[in-house]
Amino acid sequence: MLPVAAGRGGRRRSWCRRARRWLANLGGLLVAVVMLFPVYWMVLTALKPPGEVLTLTPRFWPSHFSLASFRKAIGSPHFGDAVRNSLVVAFSVTVIALAVAFCARCDRALPVLRPAGSSSRSWSCRWSR
Repeated sequence: MLPVAAGRGGRRRSWCRRARRWLANLGGLLVAVVMLFPVYWMVLTALKPPGEVLTLTPRFWPSHFSLASFRKAIGSPHFGDAVRNSLVVAFSVTVIALAVAFCARCDRALPVLRPAGSSSRSWSCRWSR
């Protein structure tokens, strides 16, 4: 860190730098809270008893925790089919995304998607970024 200049201007610069850093940290903390709140609400709603989920006034902490929603979901007749379908879709999309990324990176991009009149190299470089 550079030495602070002597005199009144140096102290002011140091104060401004600390204030700017403090405001940046406060802004980062605010963004983190806004981004994490939906995850908190989702987990909390999953653990609430069924009677507390659809109330008019939101409660940020349940009276007691319950796993009844999980028991109901797992006990439904088509739970296994839903899990299998989700895994098939997730696996398929991942494989397709990896294949397209690999092909684009190796200049072997799908010619159907390449605009007419452009070379393979320019198309793949454009899509791989």
